[in-house]
Parts: sequence; C-alpha cells; structure tokens
Amino acid sequence: MSAGAFSDIFADAAGGYAADLVRAAREHDAPSLARLAHRLRGSAAMYGFHQVSAAAGVLEASLTGVKTASEVKDSPHIADSALELARLCERAARREPSARR
Repeated sequence: MSAGAFSDIFADAAGGYAADLVRAAREHDAPSLARLAHRLRGSAAMYGFHQVSAAAGVLEASLTGVKTASEVKDSPHIADSALELARLCERAARREPSARR
C-alpha cells in the first residue's frame, strides 16, 4: 500500500472526527473530547498529519484532570483547542496539502 493510500485512510475518517469534536465541544463533553484528542494524536501522527497530531496533543494536555462539563465550559482554551483541531481535521478530509505539515 502506498503512502498516499495510507493518508487516504486518515483523510476518509477526518470529517467524522471533525463533526465529533464540534459536537463534544458544544456539549462540554470532557470524556469524549479527551478520547478524541488521544485517538487523533496517535493516528494523525501515524498517517503523517503532524499538525493535526500536535493540535490533538494540545487539546489532550488541556484536558488533563478535567472531568466535568462545567470544567470544560469554564475553560475557553479547551473549546478553542477543540474547534481548531476540528478545522484541521476538515482540512485533512478535503485532502489539503497544508493539513499534512
């Protein structure tokens, strides 16, 4: 399988990740945000989407110790990080070259 085919695997899933991130951010769903950030940090790196991986790492770190919706709601940094990660996932889904940085 070529490198392009591997990156297509991630790109095909990235739109769904973006939608899930937006939903979880709107609902202040700390467990879902943490799960998505962790999954994206690893899988994006594996498929060569290093900017997505780095943004996922930022979100994951900002969620350390956060358990409740009120804690997410009280931290605008978490919502901003989640929405930035969602934007990067959307770029990956559109297969924009800049998403692979």
